[in-house]
Formats: sequence, structure tokens, C-alpha cells
Amino acid sequence: MVIQILKIVMYKQITYPAQFAQYLPKEYTTIQKWIDSVIRKHTRITNRVGSDLIHTHEQMGGMGEARVEDIVNTEKLLMLLQMPNGSKKMQLKSHWGL
Repeated sequence: MVIQILKIVMYKQITYPAQFAQYLPKEYTTIQKWIDSVIRKHTRITNRVGSDLIHTHEQMGGMGEARVEDIVNTEKLLMLLQMPNGSKKMQLKSHWGL
């Protein structure tokens, strides 16, 4: 439930400014740590388990959640791919359903 709320509401609010502004890696790390702590708290993952469990692919035993930096870079790439087409509407959709 918490992950669904993060995907629907928080990822859009967090990633939108990052798509149009230049964020430093330190800022991405700060945001990612906050998101990881929220996921840990509500899924009852202890601090002994590394954050890699959250971001590892599902077929490898992880939760399969994308990192904030990956989501922002994918959205930027989609915007760049749309530019040569000259259309005003986005025809490509994000991999994460955002």
C-alpha cells in the first residue's frame, strides 16, 4: 500500500522539479534515503538489510523498485526523444506508469 502511494503521489511530486532542474548526485541521495526509510518503516525491513533489497530485481529476490535518479533520467530521455517528432502531445509513456 505504501509503495503504491509513493508511486502515485510522491514520485510525481519529487521527480517533476528534477526533470527541469539540474540536481546534484547528493540531492538524489538525500531524496532516495528518505524514500527508502519510508519503505523500510512500512514494510518492516530492518536496518541490517541493505537498501539493495528494495532496488534489486524481483526475480533476484528483491522488491524491484526503481531509484529516483533512474526515474528522472528516464523521464528526461522520453522528453528528448519526443522533441524531434515536433508533436505537442507526449506519445511515449513512462516505464513506471507515471
